[in-house]
Amino acid sequence: MRRKFMELEKLISDLQGNPNLIADFILDPEATVDRYDLSAHQRKAILSGDLDSLVSIGISNNLAVGVMSGAHTPYCRPVRTRP
Repeated sequence: MRRKFMELEKLISDLQGNPNLIADFILDPEATVDRYDLSAHQRKAILSGDLDSLVSIGISNNLAVGVMSGAHTPYCRPVRTRP
């Protein structure tokens, strides 16, 4: 169970700071979430975007609001780095 929570923490962290993942999540949330080894309950909560569901799986209220606030839009795009 601890591993599932660690995966959830990784997803939340990535959704806060990885522009490529944010863009992927906006375009195809299900496929993006499937990259992480989440429980069915965690997956459903993330995909629902429902604050109460997110808090019920262990995400703090402030973090849930920040990650799922809608601050990210379809205009978020992957970041390309120079070789």
